[in-house]
Amino acid sequence: MLPTILFPLTLALLTYALPSPAFIPITVSPGIPYTPPGHPPVSCTNTSTGISSQCFTNLTIPRYLTDWNISYSRELCAPTQTWSNCYLNYAYTTNISNTTTTSMAGFDGHPRPQLTAQNLTTAHDCSTLNGNSSTNGCPPPQLSLPKRASPQTFYSVLNIYNVHQHLFVWSQAIAANTSLAGINYLIEDSNGMVNPALDSATGLLQSVVARFGKSGPADAALVQLLYSPLLPPDPKRSRPTADIVGPNGETGTPQLTAQQWVPLLVTRLGQALQVAMADLATFEDLVKGGYYSDPGRLALVGQLETGLANPL
Repeated sequence: MLPTILFPLTLALLTYALPSPAFIPITVSPGIPYTPPGHPPVSCTNTSTGISSQCFTNLTIPRYLTDWNISYSRELCAPTQTWSNCYLNYAYTTNISNTTTTSMAGFDGHPRPQLTAQNLTTAHDCSTLNGNSSTNGCPPPQLSLPKRASPQTFYSVLNIYNVHQHLFVWSQAIAANTSLAGINYLIEDSNGMVNPALDSATGLLQSVVARFGKSGPADAALVQLLYSPLLPPDPKRSRPTADIVGPNGETGTPQLTAQQWVPLLVTRLGQALQVAMADLATFEDLVKGGYYSDPGRLALVGQLETGLANPL
């Protein structure tokens, strides 16, 4: 059974004790022990030794989730339920006293419980940006999983939670008043002319993430997610006024102000999150590099706000 670990919502730091006094890992947001390079290797089957993106590969998490979807989703998931909601409920279900277990081991090597949707008593939902403040949304889960839980279960939950946190952090940073400077920097040139290429929330959001991101490969994966054909249409945004002319005769299409762009960017982030949490193939493509298994690479709200507030 995996140890109890708290995922803090407020990005607070935790003190994480290890059995060996010779090595104490640094603890980074979102509050998960992180093993820096050059230290004793992390055990992928014992999370008390830390968390490592290498475990994402070693435990073949995408294959595990695909197998889970094939093996369990038809039994457990309601017709309108997303794979991520269903999986989180499965992972945290403890009310299994009325179920039976077959003699055949499940795809993860553990006895396979015969669960039904009625047995899934929790109601976790990480598919909306406001999930952090919702009782049944995406709160920091206490990882006291049932006995059937495997290391793959831990890393799957970790990736779902960290994807939500990553996009939530971006939404909070973009919504900050001080971040308008960075958005203005992208939509206007030195002459005050707007960039005609940034005429949609998708294009501008990709530029914001690429220019001001601090999470490296995870931000690059987010940019790619915004290309998903499963996202709803994103119309071009421009005011119905005549073209403006710059001091040297340049013309450009007048667009929304930075302040008007903010809710559109946040909405697009929310739509991208919904797609990732509803479509398993999209989620697997997003997390395939293991970047969401490495909390040391995920930026804090303050770090993003600082970059957006000082674009030059």
